[in-house]
Amino acid sequence: MSTIIGITNKHGACIAADGRISSIDQDGYTTQINTLPKNQTKVIKNNGWIIGTSGDLRAINLLQHAHKPTKPPTHNNIEKHIITKFIPELRNTFDTHGYSLPQREQSTHVAEHSSTILIAAKGQIFCIDGDYSVLTEQLGIYAIGSGAQYALGHLYTLRHTIPNLKLNQLEQTCIGALETAAHWDPHTGPPYTTHTQTRNPK
Repeated sequence: MSTIIGITNKHGACIAADGRISSIDQDGYTTQINTLPKNQTKVIKNNGWIIGTSGDLRAINLLQHAHKPTKPPTHNNIEKHIITKFIPELRNTFDTHGYSLPQREQSTHVAEHSSTILIAAKGQIFCIDGDYSVLTEQLGIYAIGSGAQYALGHLYTLRHTIPNLKLNQLEQTCIGALETAAHWDPHTGPPYTTHTQTRNPK
């Protein structure tokens, strides 16, 4: 359980993550809380992408150490590249290392995994769900994980100022949203990691 924040505007994007990992048993009880070391975070930079992950620790491990995506394209159709290139590469990483839900008789989707992912390329943010579908949000604010609702509430109150924030201000806004989530959600906590990215001119 965790909280991952994303904000994008005309200047670029910031994705930030907390550093808490919770172990939860089959009955839904938290059995242990751990803090990630500095060299193992839920948000990383990888070959031109910023990738933040909420869900299983296994997905975080694989995205940090095994996933090797191709660089974002030189053209501006990032979404098409994500759907046709990035996601197949991501699925291959998960399948190769055994991180995919088993096929079920009543499967809704051919391919599924148990995490939600925020990615940024060229200052634009996209959300990849457990069925590999891709979502963008009109307001440019994103939050996933157990503290997402608290973080989104924090960000929504700032929706009129966010479009004009510089990158360093986006970073501080993300940290503020994480602090709000951590105050209310026991599965969210410091240390916080942030990565920013400048929006490429069209």
